[in-house]
Amino acid sequence: MDDDKLASKRGQNPTPEERANVVIKQLEDFIRDKKKESLGGMSFPEWQALARAEIAAAIKDAERSVYFEDCLINRVLIVGASTLVTIGFWGAAMSIDNSLEMTASLIIGVAGLVFFAIAFEWGARNISKRVAAKRRARSWDRVMAVDRRIKRMQKDIERRAKDIEEKLEKLTKITRGME
Repeated sequence: MDDDKLASKRGQNPTPEERANVVIKQLEDFIRDKKKESLGGMSFPEWQALARAEIAAAIKDAERSVYFEDCLINRVLIVGASTLVTIGFWGAAMSIDNSLEMTASLIIGVAGLVFFAIAFEWGARNISKRVAAKRRARSWDRVMAVDRRIKRMQKDIERRAKDIEEKLEKLTKITRGME
């Protein structure tokens, strides 16, 4: 990403519109630089590759910031749960003879265990999301590989068709010459 544009957003998450504006600006700069280098401009596949790389970088940056926020929230939940369980345990240990204090300590301990369950579920969900994302990426790579093969086959078929047409043309000229 363009560090100058997002430098003020280090503590915050830039909005999707801000990220899109940065990508558009980078593509615009690249196109203008290429036009200066060669008067013909740039080819569409070259532009596609650049656009794909810039968009992927913007998406990775957004995913990275969300991942770090999720990690932070998970850590806060675990620390809070540990604190409540510890307070509940030692409160129960200190108030063995007083039933009211024992009840309060057990409630705090149970609240800590609930926090642990929430933190565990949150972490499990994040792991599940990452596994699903990797699966999607592998599927996408397979689709793109098939697409590339199809394009190569299409070019090969077009080349063969052109060769066959040329041979047919030669044969027609030869057969017309024999008549």
